[in-house]
Amino acid sequence: MDPKLKPASPDRRARHPVCLDARLTRADGTTSANVVSDLSLDGCCVTGVYRIGEAVTLHVPRIGTLTGQVRWSIGNRSGVRFTRQPR
Repeated sequence: MDPKLKPASPDRRARHPVCLDARLTRADGTTSANVVSDLSLDGCCVTGVYRIGEAVTLHVPRIGTLTGQVRWSIGNRSGVRFTRQPR
């Protein structure tokens, strides 16, 4: 296996580069347009600055609704770990 394709750690699955429009909803009900730039079964990277630990819901056309928690936020990107599979 090519080392560049290997997951970063045993509990993190390989992410795949994508460019998907999405709508992110925060716990307070506010929504914003976002772009998902990478995606795995466990999480994704989205545009925008969010609080670490914040619960969010992503609405991604053709994929579904994903709920998760912000795990990191640097610059104008944030990492979301999914808490439920798409519905």
